Amino acid sequence: MFRPEFLKLNPVPLSSDAFSQFGKDAISRVHNDEVRAATTRLELECIPAFAAHLDRRSKISSSEGGANPFDNLGGNGDAAIAAPFKPVLQEELSQLIADMHLHGINCRYLLLILRHVTVPYSRVLIITEVVARLCKNRIRAEWRRYVWRAPPPHSTAMAAISPAPRA
Repeated sequence: MFRPEFLKLNPVPLSSDAFSQFGKDAISRVHNDEVRAATTRLELECIPAFAAHLDRRSKISSSEGGANPFDNLGGNGDAAIAAPFKPVLQEELSQLIADMHLHGINCRYLLLILRHVTVPYSRVLIITEVVARLCKNRIRAEWRRYVWRAPPPHSTAMAAISPAPRA
């Protein structure tokens, strides 16, 4: 699935019926080929260009004395040193996703972007975002499993206040 920002910049409009049973008509192969070409353009042109943009932005902010929360960390990963930079990192992560979306790139392409970035700070931002999303999804999955196992809250409360059935 493409982002609307990417579709606006695509040279040809894409059929929503591509690769579906609805699109089985005389020009379905054309529609499928157009979507394949758009995917190739996204992966081979747009994502590398965005990675270069991200690297340039990271280099500029570090050359202007911008705060890099990982510059001062020793080999022991002392979290106290990085603590003042926590708001900066959160802001950078939010900006990363906003920039990706503005360039028409979905978050599912984070690992492909990671393959193209070269500046260590850019790499750390992307890895941090990937790990955060992985943790979020695992926590949500565990929570769903827990909620489905537990009895509904109203059934326990009702059993406690309901009179015993008469024999």
